[in-house]
Amino acid sequence: MNKDNKTINRYNFNAALPFEIEVKPLHVLHGTHQGLFTTPHRINFYDVIWFQKGNPVCVVDFKRIEVKPNSLLFINKNQVHFYEDFNDCDGWVLLFTDTFFSKSVLETRFLSETVLFNDLLNVPYFELNVGDNTLPDLFVAIQNELKTDNDPSKYLILQNLLFVFLLQAERAYRKHGMFEIKKGVDLEIAIMFRDLVDKHFAQQRGVHFYASQLNATEKVLQRSTAHVFGKSPKEYINERLVLEAKRLLLHSQSNTKEIAFDLGFDEPTNFIKYFRKYTGKTPIEFRETYFPS
Repeated sequence: MNKDNKTINRYNFNAALPFEIEVKPLHVLHGTHQGLFTTPHRINFYDVIWFQKGNPVCVVDFKRIEVKPNSLLFINKNQVHFYEDFNDCDGWVLLFTDTFFSKSVLETRFLSETVLFNDLLNVPYFELNVGDNTLPDLFVAIQNELKTDNDPSKYLILQNLLFVFLLQAERAYRKHGMFEIKKGVDLEIAIMFRDLVDKHFAQQRGVHFYASQLNATEKVLQRSTAHVFGKSPKEYINERLVLEAKRLLLHSQSNTKEIAFDLGFDEPTNFIKYFRKYTGKTPIEFRETYFPS
């Protein structure tokens, strides 16, 4: 993993590896990247953690997950996350990129829709059933294949093992009682809208822009977000902007003026009014709630 210079540290996949997939022990990553686990950061790849030992607390975009041994956690790219406590924790981390996994439209669509990385209500996490070795065996199979010599079959074997692992993990997650939004046009539009908002929220806050990008009417977009998110497009855009503001206020050293400009506000005073409208606090008051002076 390589770090680039952002207010919230962003880690890129290791470009020196032959394939953009890697399995590493948690204790090795922790030892190699001191401070990484307890410092809020983003990654530009997908992260699957198989916890085998310990009870750490992982925080993913302000949601606390109290981890138990023999469990799986799925973190989507660009989510801000860190561990409150990483002592005596061990297991394995599976890292991979879109480039590695998506060799066709099928895989691209799967990554954009699977609840493992697109659960719109929760951070996907579940304990493995005692005696069911389906997912551990696949995890180990990926590890073993990575150790083999490179040959013309290696990429396809790894890619297919990963696909089967994710399909089995999705099945297991559903069996653990997750609430699943019914697939259909509304879900497709909502997911595309979400992805567009992630790209443009700092520059575009108008619903018309997103509706036009989706070749949909504002009424259709309104119906889709109401069905999937339980809120209007405007509410979703505002919440995404406020989430990013909170991330920067708590996980960076940027001052209010810098954050305001980063988020597309012409004047810091406009950002302060906007933030107070949706949180009930000024940016400084919000930051001091977590870091009293």
